Amino acid sequence: MLSITVLFTNQKGMRHLDLRLLFFFMLLANCLFAQEDYTTKLPVQVAIPPIAKLNVSGTTLEFSIIGDDNQQIKSPSTIGEIWLNYSSVVEPNTSNTIYASLTSKELPPEIIIRLSIGPNAGAGLGQTGTPTDPIVLTTFPQPIICNIGSCFTGQGTKKGHLLTYSWDLLPNADLEAMSKDELSNLKVGIMYTIVTNE
Repeated sequence: MLSITVLFTNQKGMRHLDLRLLFFFMLLANCLFAQEDYTTKLPVQVAIPPIAKLNVSGTTLEFSIIGDDNQQIKSPSTIGEIWLNYSSVVEPNTSNTIYASLTSKELPPEIIIRLSIGPNAGAGLGQTGTPTDPIVLTTFPQPIICNIGSCFTGQGTKKGHLLTYSWDLLPNADLEAMSKDELSNLKVGIMYTIVTNE
């Protein structure tokens, strides 16, 4: 340890002063006040690439088109619910749209299937899309939910948009021309596609 003795004169005479303690406090003060700030702030931007995911949740729907003796049932029998869930990240000034179309050509031309899209159930966050008016499903893709921004609806039933299907017969449809087996074994596929609007 460094020891400094200082000799100075005042009005009362010569005095010796041991500055060991003074030097220690000066050194301590120098260390405390001479510390530099080693913190640096850098702006960071995270770019999330555009993405769109689509999911259909629920159970299989079953329709009864004919009853005993090939009699038309006025109200279709539907079992289960189908919910359309999606997640979307879009670039500025773009949006996504969901389209629906029939993938099966087994549906007789006399029978039409209507699709109604409910509003978003409100379980997610962000700019969820706006449902269109009900449509008649065809093999040509038609928009069903438009103006989807960056959002998510949540996943599973009771989240996203409820899809309601109903069937009808065209005027002058002749069910007698179709066999009961043909009508009762109909399988119709529906495809949902999410597309980015540039």
